[in-house]
Amino acid sequence: MIDHESSLNARENNVKGSENNILQELREVLGEDWVSSNPSVLENYRAAYEINAGKRMEPEIVVFPSSDSEVKKVIDIAEKYAVPMLSIGKYFDHTGERNAEHGGVLMDLRRMDIVGG
Repeated sequence: MIDHESSLNARENNVKGSENNILQELREVLGEDWVSSNPSVLENYRAAYEINAGKRMEPEIVVFPSSDSEVKKVIDIAEKYAVPMLSIGKYFDHTGERNAEHGGVLMDLRRMDIVGG
């Protein structure tokens, strides 16, 4: 039997324990101005997380890629650290219609003119 609560707690600890490494790698890829863990910025993205179980949550890191190659690098970093990732588009919708279970990385795609183009 899978203990979903333990699994969720383990993933949360993985994000928190690796956050400085993730931030550093993301800033190397996107630049200092396009990666944020500032609580006032994270608060702006809470709506992307509140759909899930009505919990008050927000991402732990928000990134703003401007190209397909940056998106791929962000995904690779999130996968490397096994942290959840959610992306949103221009109208603050859930691109891919998947909700985050908790924190992790939120990718705001509004800097991109064309995705995959």
